[in-house]
Amino acid sequence: MTTEIIMCSSPLDRRLPDDSYQLEYEAAKKITKVHLIDIMSLDSYELSTHQPEGGVRAVYHGWMMPKEQYRKFFRACEAKGLNLVNTPAQYSGCHYFDQWYPRLEGMTPKSVIVPRASVREMMDAVIEFQRADHCAVIIKDYVKSLKHLWHEACFIPENANALQVAKVISTFVSIKERDNDFQGNLVVRKFEKLKNIGEHSKSKMPLTQEYRYFILDGKIAFHSKYWNEGDYDAELPPESFVLSVANRIVETINSKFFTIDVAQLENGNWTCIEVGDGQVSAIPERENPDEFFSALMGV
Repeated sequence: MTTEIIMCSSPLDRRLPDDSYQLEYEAAKKITKVHLIDIMSLDSYELSTHQPEGGVRAVYHGWMMPKEQYRKFFRACEAKGLNLVNTPAQYSGCHYFDQWYPRLEGMTPKSVIVPRASVREMMDAVIEFQRADHCAVIIKDYVKSLKHLWHEACFIPENANALQVAKVISTFVSIKERDNDFQGNLVVRKFEKLKNIGEHSKSKMPLTQEYRYFILDGKIAFHSKYWNEGDYDAELPPESFVLSVANRIVETINSKFFTIDVAQLENGNWTCIEVGDGQVSAIPERENPDEFFSALMGV
């Protein structure tokens, strides 16, 4: 089946790619046809009455979008004869934590979803979770953490007092609400003891032996070291573990294209850190876009 790529157009000129994706655009264009769509003006595409027969399979590579916008995007692509690799339900299934986490319990760090409420109420829930599991935690929403603000708005040590817990939660919430980017509810995740490979030069967060896998049609299409920094060793996750996680997603969500981030525990075992829709998951910075799109297209 022919597969083509869709990318975001420049907000200033629909004929040009978004500046942030220029290198990826040039790489993809060498291999297959690339379509540019202005994802901020999708209603204009929906007005199209052109409904080509058949169409081609299309993979989007670009900015994240909320499920309502993806639904519009999906219809706009259909109007152009482009059949997106993932339906809106498949997109949401891997994009939102509350949808993929129940599918992977036991294969990913223990977590709890805390309804958005007052800082005091959320603080109490975090402290209760920490006491029950005797653990440090990280906090995030259904889509993203603020790991670049590791100590200020992401990580809460096991021995943190109530004031420290409240401060991290309050900073996280205020930034998310300021940016109109609080997706779903608060997620509290157990901070597992992972194999350390260094410290991030800017955020000072610990770097761990972590890899990103792109899964297309149930098979590993591409993988890469997750971090651009850190002293990785040569050990890769067992393919059997990666595929066991991937198969669980395929069987329960039926996504055709998604990513899983896996990291090594201190004891040598592996765990799934994150799941995402493959279309809005970034290629790790250390990778060559030419190699990524060649692997994705099977050339």
